[in-house]
Amino acid sequence: MNRHADHNMQIMLIDQDNHVRDSLRLFFKGELQHFLIFKSAIEGLNALKYQKIDIVIVDYFLPDMNGLALLKQIRKNYPDTLRVLMATIVSEDLETEIQQADIDHFIEKPITIATLDSVLLKLSRKRQSRISNKTAGSPVKQRDHQSNSRGEQ
Repeated sequence: MNRHADHNMQIMLIDQDNHVRDSLRLFFKGELQHFLIFKSAIEGLNALKYQKIDIVIVDYFLPDMNGLALLKQIRKNYPDTLRVLMATIVSEDLETEIQQADIDHFIEKPITIATLDSVLLKLSRKRQSRISNKTAGSPVKQRDHQSNSRGEQ
């Protein structure tokens, strides 16, 4: 994984393909402390109840629901989680659906390590930006800034 990406990110992969899961498990081995892999939407949704996940990478073709429907549920219930969709076959209808789904990134399969690395770096920066914006807008930070502007410590 790119040395500039945040190694503290918690990433979840949901893909029914054993080969994809095994390949990505090897890719992330030793790089991230928190990398969860599931083969169905229900397994992933259940894990989200108990784990804070920063990025969810989902295949469109899942055994129990399509990936876009899953990402819409995740957006609704876990709005801070960044959402990535992967798909092998992209029709015009799916392209339109993807554009309307408000996901953070789309990856067309087959994926390469370079592509995944680039996407994770981009999403890591987006995540850091969100964290910075929330911190900068918090009442505590504003109070600290106001106190310091009056010369108080």
